[in-house]
Amino acid sequence: MLSRLFDRRSQIEIGESSGILRVTIRPAGRWFFLLLAAAVEVAAAIMLKNVLIAAGFWGRLVIVAGSFGFLTGIVFEFFVTQIIEFNAQELVISKDFRGWERRQVYPMAECSQLEWIPNASNSEDPGLRCKVGRRTIRFAKGMSEKESVEILVALQKYLPDVAHQILAVAKSNEHFVTLGLNS
Repeated sequence: MLSRLFDRRSQIEIGESSGILRVTIRPAGRWFFLLLAAAVEVAAAIMLKNVLIAAGFWGRLVIVAGSFGFLTGIVFEFFVTQIIEFNAQELVISKDFRGWERRQVYPMAECSQLEWIPNASNSEDPGLRCKVGRRTIRFAKGMSEKESVEILVALQKYLPDVAHQILAVAKSNEHFVTLGLNS
């Protein structure tokens, strides 16, 4: 019971039609965390009320900006749906908040080395990483390894040419040791 309360994994849906692989990642935020975050925000507002009154302009600005950033993060975690579309021409990453959509389009010819990155350090969330030209983009943050494997398998199954181009492949033998054994 308690483990389900703290499980914050996203819900993914994978669909394919007409040469497009579409991955929809719906947030699975728990209402417990939303209520806890609202309680923290109210408690912080009560504690900072006197400080806010006594603070100068810049102090007020910092406190209000911090509160706004905190609330924006909560909205993103609980209400933003991510959509990733792969096709032969482009990689489209969209973030949708109740009809407001932010869309980033990358040419598939420049995309390479798509891979899942684990939570190697506590500062980064696990997710997908892809090189576009010289820069690296990160998306689908918070995705588990099992969910990312489902996406990569679907990409290989439905769009094998795109998968061959975009999936991470070692460019050299720098990660391998030649043993020099004779058979």
